[in-house]
Amino acid sequence: MDGVRLAERIYLKDDSQRILERLLTDPAGLTVREIVGHWPTGTQPPSPWSLRERQWELVALELLEWTGRGARFVPYRYRMAVAQGVSLCHEITS
Repeated sequence: MDGVRLAERIYLKDDSQRILERLLTDPAGLTVREIVGHWPTGTQPPSPWSLRERQWELVALELLEWTGRGARFVPYRYRMAVAQGVSLCHEITS
């Protein structure tokens, strides 16, 4: 998948993306399991596998930061990138 199509897929403005952005404002970051656990009631959370894949893509685009080793007792923790004005939700105008 080329960068443009990947960016278009990542930047789709949908409810899941908005929820993810709100959840990842915690400076300590959240694990995938914590994100699913904090997902608002009344909406279906993404599967842990698809959530992990989406987060890895966002890390590659430098929109998210992660810490941890990805091990059982030191899992990856994700949070919004420090850059000012970074948002996971953008309108695509093409």
